[in-house]
Amino acid sequence: MAGPDKKTFTERDICTKFITPALVGSDGTKWNVMTQLREEFYFTKGRVIVRGKTVKRGEAKKADYLLFYRPNIPIAVIEAKDNNHSVGAGMQQALEYAVTFPQFRGHLVKLLPSSLHTRLGSDSQGLSGGAADYRTPR
Repeated sequence: MAGPDKKTFTERDICTKFITPALVGSDGTKWNVMTQLREEFYFTKGRVIVRGKTVKRGEAKKADYLLFYRPNIPIAVIEAKDNNHSVGAGMQQALEYAVTFPQFRGHLVKLLPSSLHTRLGSDSQGLSGGAADYRTPR
């Protein structure tokens, strides 16, 4: 019996079924969900837009995942996309998000693509060395 069609998965489905399990690890020894992993994390309130006497905020920036080395020390942004987007569709968005954090400047931002045909972490998808593979200090 064939599994569900991955093209029908939403971005949230991809995160829940593939990315979060890969980040946490099967035995829970990779990233700590309670202290090192934030999902759908708003990290700006939005740009202030002034037009005459009218002031409003632009759209707030929200990362799909923000990984922390220690509390208040973010080290990675992961931008997920549903399975109908190309692997690089979120690259510009992730790079823009990463520039917001001074500690990311000058460092490569690695995306974990959600256009997966096999399980997350497969070398055939170019995921070797992604954020899910890094061990963190406890």
